[in-house]
Amino acid sequence: MMDKADTPFNQLPEAVTKAFDNGLYAGWKVDDTYTIRRDSMAVVYKIEVEKADSDMDLYYSQYGNLIKAVADKGNEDAPIVIPNAVHNLMNLTFATCTLLDIQSNSEGYILNMLDGNIYKIARLNKEYRWRSTSYAIPEQDVPDIIMNSFQSTGYAGDTIESIDVLIEAAGTFYTFTVDHNGQSATIRFDALGNEVNE
Repeated sequence: MMDKADTPFNQLPEAVTKAFDNGLYAGWKVDDTYTIRRDSMAVVYKIEVEKADSDMDLYYSQYGNLIKAVADKGNEDAPIVIPNAVHNLMNLTFATCTLLDIQSNSEGYILNMLDGNIYKIARLNKEYRWRSTSYAIPEQDVPDIIMNSFQSTGYAGDTIESIDVLIEAAGTFYTFTVDHNGQSATIRFDALGNEVNE
């Protein structure tokens, strides 16, 4: 059901080491690194880091997406049992995706997935019913109608930090995060290019 292998830091995928070196935990001391393979799931790379009295476990996809960062409490990684409802959802709604992780929170569950090389996050309620899917896209993949709307705003000259797509029952939305006069700002559009409030 699971295989966890010691993997030297310099033998992790370049995208993973690059993401770590450029991420929030770059200054932390690397303790151990692992490759984790679970049945019916995509490969995950784990980096254990420490700084002062803090120990963290960082989990990455093969493309360098930080899936989660959790406090290291000495808990060993374990196989993830995929509930039947999630299996069904993966087969029907996310047939092109491979699971990376399943996390629970007060609202339900979070599915971390890879759709080809695109990292996606799906949120489910406590009955495993789909609520939303979100993922980042490069500027060149933004539909023209959305990009034209963005270009007509006061943010057009700003540096784009990220563009995220949110799909939910109410529709599809595109959120631009920009550097506006040294401050991070967001602007959201619906699928028709209308600006909407967050």
